[in-house]
Amino acid sequence: MKDNKGEECKVVFTGSKPQDFERSEQIVLTGQMRGNEFHASKILMKCPSKYTQDKVEITEAKAKQASI
Repeated sequence: MKDNKGEECKVVFTGSKPQDFERSEQIVLTGQMRGNEFHASKILMKCPSKYTQDKVEITEAKAKQASI
């Protein structure tokens, strides 16, 4: 992923890619850095609404919990 400052970082997300991921205008990731990788626990996507012009939909995807 590339942030607003243009810096790139590898993101690891253990879950399926959220629906309409490619349509998303902006993505917010929550999680933690582990070495040089960001391990995301949640993805929030802001997408243009397919129902109402000039509105934004926010979709959330959570990572699958790893069993230890």
